[in-house]
Amino acid sequence: MSQRESRLELMRRHCAERRRHLAELERLAERLVADAQRLIASSPVRAQPAALATGPRAGFTERRSKLECSLADVVGRIARARAAVAAAEQQLDLHERASAQRIHRRRG
Repeated sequence: MSQRESRLELMRRHCAERRRHLAELERLAERLVADAQRLIASSPVRAQPAALATGPRAGFTERRSKLECSLADVVGRIARARAAVAAAEQQLDLHERASAQRIHRRRG
């Protein structure tokens, strides 16, 4: 395998790793949303006003707040991961086209 081919293969693996990372973050976001929905659905104190946030209500509010913060963090990480995937795919595409042109010139 030539140095160029090795570099292309490395870029392909890098791109695939970025895609896997993005998929993991998206699955994590789905789980956090599902957890938040289960928490809200199972809350026995949904009808109480927020001003009465003591006892079970305080625990519920704290758990919901933690879930919301975690979800916000993951959403930000997803946005960055999508940008990284797009950049990696663009770089890979450029290198693959350049490699194909070199091969075509050699044969042509």
